[in-house]
Amino acid sequence: MSESSGTNNDYWLLNIDEPKRIPGSYQVECEDIIEAMNMSFQEGEAFKAIWRKCGQRLGNGKPGNTALRDAEKVMHFGQRMVAIERRNLRGQHENI
Repeated sequence: MSESSGTNNDYWLLNIDEPKRIPGSYQVECEDIIEAMNMSFQEGEAFKAIWRKCGQRLGNGKPGNTALRDAEKVMHFGQRMVAIERRNLRGQHENI
């Protein structure tokens, strides 16, 4: 595998061979899911780390990446999500 360039890479694609609700197979892209679900930056980064970690198990991993690095990214962005939600809750209580 070559080093990742930060551009479009095949490890962001996933073939769904036997979908639950629609006939036929299809291909999904990580970024499309992030945009369709209107994820925040932190949510998108955590999702991408989980996607890469699982993709590595399927033999479609990011060159030079490790499962530990992705787990650490999930933890980091999860902590940022918690901090943002706590800040939002404090703001709601101040406006009452």
